[in-house]
Amino acid sequence: MEIGIALIVVAAVLVVVGLMLQRARPEEQASKPPSVRPGPASPADVDLDHPRPPLAGFHVDGEIARVEFDVPLPEDDDPMLNEFLLDAGMHVAREKMSVLPMSQVRRIVVVAGSGAERREIGSTDLPEPGRLPPARPPILGLGGVAKDPFETAFSSGGSDEDFTLGIPSTVGDGKPDVLPPLSAELNLPRAVEIGLRAQGLDPDDLDAGSLIKGVMRLFGYQVAETADPHRFTASKAGIRTLVRHDPYSPGDHPEVDEQRLRGFLAEFESSGLDRGLFVSEKFGPFVMYDLERREPRVRFATRERLQKLLDVLSLS
Repeated sequence: MEIGIALIVVAAVLVVVGLMLQRARPEEQASKPPSVRPGPASPADVDLDHPRPPLAGFHVDGEIARVEFDVPLPEDDDPMLNEFLLDAGMHVAREKMSVLPMSQVRRIVVVAGSGAERREIGSTDLPEPGRLPPARPPILGLGGVAKDPFETAFSSGGSDEDFTLGIPSTVGDGKPDVLPPLSAELNLPRAVEIGLRAQGLDPDDLDAGSLIKGVMRLFGYQVAETADPHRFTASKAGIRTLVRHDPYSPGDHPEVDEQRLRGFLAEFESSGLDRGLFVSEKFGPFVMYDLERREPRVRFATRERLQKLLDVLSLS
């Protein structure tokens, strides 16, 4: 009898607890914010890293907000570059407005230049104090208007006229013992020149690694630096590319050492990435033609091939 009474008491307690929990759940659900599926990025969340000018400063003085970019400017005014910088300045102001008191600001002034040499690019008057015009996506990016030269390089059918498998000349074929600056030999498409400047890169003082990194960003690649300054990875559409820069200094042999090429193949194999791109201001040895044939996931962008890489853009 006592056991039966105990079971009845336990059952009664469980019923009471169950009723209390049911009453508590609606209150809990009401106190939690409703779950929302992530939708399209709002203007404040737009990723401007394709590319974004390096920000050197932002100051508010009364009714004027001043945005400064560390961007090397050409000697002559470039209206396209100016338009991009003005638009980028508006994006910066929009971000700052969420954390700084700017209700009195009537004008956004954009200044750009390299080091101490800076000049005013232009300004934008706001429709009313503290209210910015509607946001628009970044205006600089070549992925939607030109053929991706890197995708072309890796997907080529193997013609000897291609950037990918063109047979290189040797240093003995009239090549100089001391190489001139890369900028002296490359003809950059205007869109690329503007895009490089907008990233803080000077097209007149550029090595092959910086050139490739800048162009990749223009085509929507996400670039990740590593502890090694001459190595980075670039990702796009789920494909990851290992990029290795073999730098040149005056006095170096003007041709890439064959062992560097073979070493890069081993580095690529151990990386587990999908593609490998070796870049250099030096000329390529003949052996790289055979190495590419054997490992089609790797390309060597040496001095004599860099212009062919850029020419893909000119033909787009």
